[in-house]
Amino acid sequence: MDPRTPQQTAFPLFKFPEFAAMMPQMGVPTQAFSLYKSGFDTWLALANAALAGAERIRMTQLATDVETLGENRRAAVDGAAARDVPDLMAVQAGLARAYLEGWMRYWAAVAEAMQSTQAEVGRILSARAVGAQATASGTDAPTPANQRKAA
Repeated sequence: MDPRTPQQTAFPLFKFPEFAAMMPQMGVPTQAFSLYKSGFDTWLALANAALAGAERIRMTQLATDVETLGENRRAAVDGAAARDVPDLMAVQAGLARAYLEGWMRYWAAVAEAMQSTQAEVGRILSARAVGAQATASGTDAPTPANQRKAA
C-alpha cells in the first residue's frame, strides 16, 4: 500500500478555482472554457439521468423477482395440497394468471422508467440548447449544474 497522501501522488486533486484563474494566463479565452465546462456539466447530467433510469429498471427487476418467488412458493404449497388433477390444473391456472399480471406490471413499470428517463434527457438537452443559444448571443444562460442548484 502506498503511504503517500493523494496530494503526493502523480495525480493531485483537481482544484477548479485555481485552474479557472490560470485559464486567461494560458491563452484560453474564458468563453471557450465556459463552453467546455458547460459541455462537461451537460454530460454529467445526462450520465446521472441514464444511471437513475437504469437503477429504476433494476429495482423493478428485483421487485418482480421477489414477487415471482412468492408466487412460486404459494403454488408449490398449493400443488402439494392438491388431491387430484383438477386441483393441480387450478393451481397451474392461478400461477399462469399471476405470471401474466406480474408481466404486465413489470413492463408497465419499465415503460414508465424509460419515459421518465427520456423526459429528463429531453429537459437536459433543451436546457443545453438554450444555453448554447444564449452563449452564442453573448448572454448568460442557465446550465444543467445551475439548474440543479436552483431546484
